[in-house]
Amino acid sequence: VIGNEHPDALGIVNNIARSLRDQGKHVEAEKMHREISALREKIFGEEHPDMMTSNAAGVLKNQGKYTKTEKMHHEALALQEKMLRNEHP
Repeated sequence: VIGNEHPDALGIVNNIARSLRDQGKHVEAEKMHREISALREKIFGEEHPDMMTSNAAGVLKNQGKYTKTEKMHHEALALQEKMLRNEHP
C-alpha cells in the first residue's frame, strides 16, 4: 500500500486531474493540479525537475486566465534557468 505522498500516487492523481480537464471540469482540475504541485514541492523540494512544469497552467489557460497562466510559465522558466543554467538544450 502506498500513501498519497508516494510519487506513483501523485502520477495517478495527476492522470485524474487531466481527465477532469479533458471533461471541461476546469475548476476541479485546477484545484487538483495545485494540490499535486504542493505535494511535489513538499516531497521533492522546490528545485526538483518535476517543479519546472505546471499542469495547472494549462487548466488556467483553458479557463481564459491568461495572465495567471503566463505568470506560472515565467515561474517555471525561472526555475529551469536556475536549475539547468543557460547551457542546457
